[in-house]
Amino acid sequence: MAVIAHADDAEFTCGGTPGLWVWQGAEIAYVVCSYGSKGWGDRSLSPEQLAAVGKDEQRAAADLLGVKKVDITSTFERKLAAVDCHQSQVDDQPDIAEPSPGG
Repeated sequence: MAVIAHADDAEFTCGGTPGLWVWQGAEIAYVVCSYGSKGWGDRSLSPEQLAAVGKDEQRAAADLLGVKKVDITSTFERKLAAVDCHQSQVDDQPDIAEPSPGG
């Protein structure tokens, strides 16, 4: 299970690891703790449209790596609190806990 703040964080920080574990037979889940409604320069997209694009891109990246479960919370950026990640619909418990490189 990868618990990440933003869509695509897993691919940028550890994408090879979940991909390897899937290849070795593990089932991987992502919990994305924000909605993905900020952080893009195209102002023609509303926050909701931007979030939809981010969700689609995250699911496509997860599919490419073989990640079967992706839960994206409905929390907007800048309102993220630790408790929001606990509201995930993914009910699995991780077998391995690896801290992030900066954490």
